[in-house]
Amino acid sequence: MSIFNQFLKSLYSPKDVVKYRFQGIGKTILFVFLLALLSLLPAAISMSEAFSSAVKSLDSALSDASMPSFEISNGALTTTATEPYIVEHGEFTIIVDGTSSLNANDVDQYGNALAFLSTGFIISSQHQAERIDYTLLEGTTITNAEISTYLETLISALPIIVPIMLIIMYIVTSGIKFIEVSVAAIIGLAIRNILKLNLKYRHTWIIAAYSMTIPTLFFMLMDLLQINVPYAGSINWFVITFLMYLALKEIPRKKEIN
Repeated sequence: MSIFNQFLKSLYSPKDVVKYRFQGIGKTILFVFLLALLSLLPAAISMSEAFSSAVKSLDSALSDASMPSFEISNGALTTTATEPYIVEHGEFTIIVDGTSSLNANDVDQYGNALAFLSTGFIISSQHQAERIDYTLLEGTTITNAEISTYLETLISALPIIVPIMLIIMYIVTSGIKFIEVSVAAIIGLAIRNILKLNLKYRHTWIIAAYSMTIPTLFFMLMDLLQINVPYAGSINWFVITFLMYLALKEIPRKKEIN
């Protein structure tokens, strides 16, 4: 049976899930990679679109004649503007403020924003702001014209940069998913003891992997629809544990597994 058929059956059939415990571990590992891919999908779409949009919006803003010239030197930004410059370009709000009037909270209110503040650069996406201090550029002087030149090079390299970023994200997501399966397998051992079953860790590991199908698919859909689920972590582990329990209940208690 292909992993795609197994994926479908693991959505509704605990009896089939528990049968998979006899299969080779390699096929289960491949299935976990599939779950990791599904988990990554919403973030991958959002990240690639946001990154490309942010770079292009900033490049467009820096090319705008109304943009005040500025320079980043010795950990601080200096500009000819006497008040904050705020303008919308594409999906992002571009901000240049050398007056120390704005802070990260102010930038965060714009939702999607790119801000050159007095002492640091801030990128805000979906009201989540990340700050990069100019002190990281100590000893380097950068002007808005130079940044514009760098961005033109970056835009041409996006077809290479974005896939590399996605691959790194997939590797990290896969590692987290394998850790989750391993922890769930330990919970499976506890359920095994309660039900008095003769199972080994590799059996509960396989069952745990397939028990993660429903919550993985559910949270993927919620992320795609941008719906915030309260207590997502608790719900995730409760569902996984409950599905493992349903699967393990399908094993005859008197049957010994070699």
